Amino acid sequence: MSVALIILGAGKGTRMNSDLPKVLHPIAGAPMLVHAMRTGATLDPAHTVIVAGHGAEVVTKAAQAYDPEAKVVLQTEQLGTGHAVSQAADALAGFEGKVIVLYGDTPFVKPETLQAMLDAKADVVVLGFEPQDAGRYGRLVTNGSSLERIVEFKDASPEEREKIFEEKWQGSFRWVFETFDDLLADPAANKMAADFVIKKMKEKVNDPEVAELLTPKGYPLFAKRPPLDHGFYEAFNRENVKLVDIKNKEPISEITKKGVRTIDNDYDFDIIVLATGFQAYTGALEAFDIKGASGTTIKDKWEKESKSIMGVCISDFPNLFTITGPQAPFANLPTSIEQNALWISDCIKKMEDEGHSLCSPILEAEEEWSAHVSEIHKQTLM
Repeated sequence: MSVALIILGAGKGTRMNSDLPKVLHPIAGAPMLVHAMRTGATLDPAHTVIVAGHGAEVVTKAAQAYDPEAKVVLQTEQLGTGHAVSQAADALAGFEGKVIVLYGDTPFVKPETLQAMLDAKADVVVLGFEPQDAGRYGRLVTNGSSLERIVEFKDASPEEREKIFEEKWQGSFRWVFETFDDLLADPAANKMAADFVIKKMKEKVNDPEVAELLTPKGYPLFAKRPPLDHGFYEAFNRENVKLVDIKNKEPISEITKKGVRTIDNDYDFDIIVLATGFQAYTGALEAFDIKGASGTTIKDKWEKESKSIMGVCISDFPNLFTITGPQAPFANLPTSIEQNALWISDCIKKMEDEGHSLCSPILEAEEEWSAHVSEIHKQTLM
């Protein structure tokens, strides 16, 4: 059986924040492109075609250094996957065998996976996967074992979006990380996601007026932390629970000996719980009266902006390591905490092995990291 291999390598890789073409970023000692070519070579292809675009010259050099027989074609405008594949048409003119299309930035595809795709009894086989964080990827819309469509959020129909939202709905952070990748960046996508969440919230509350009061307003979804629901909304259905709108209808005028007085009513209570929130990331650290080398406290240093290096180090505070401090990468927090703990333990081990007693984070590194965080943050609705 004759096989041709098309490897797509035209992408710029903007998210990598690098001028190096995406497929040339090294993993395990070789560019990702070479890993893909190496895997494809196990099929003994009659033709190997690399579709290059951004950095075409260096991509061509890397591809032909591994396989001098590889053909490189140019995609001058990056207009999507289908357009990229079509650029290989002339290079494969007259070829009548099977064609495998690989992304040049998927270095871990196994040879047996490609062989299974060739052996499948179907005209077209699409390889999918279930990532830990699916938010960055398009979706395979299926009907049983049949593939109906491949969609990005901007291309998905309202029915497809609703189906994907519903499939991932578990009332946890997985929903925002594993549905669509632009919920925090695109206002239209964010509103559709917010409308879905609000619908789910209102389904739990019997009284429409109470449900409306509980509906978040005036800011994008996830700009403030929504309740991770564990019976929170159902509590408002109880006869002994009353929701009072102290923002727009009954502002609190005073705390009395018996309870709370609003402009309209007196409410008697045995206990008043003041749930005023907390200062995430910085509050606990600022509470420590620790002074840096210059004599400045953390609270004073962070008076205008809470800067750090990756959330684990603070300039002017030698040998002070923090876990998920401000500007730390955000994820499911146990994962972030684990990464921070590993980095700190590696740093301490390096200090011990090399005879250093002091780790002094430098201001330039802190400024660079803070600028990077700001650049990413400005791409979102937060």
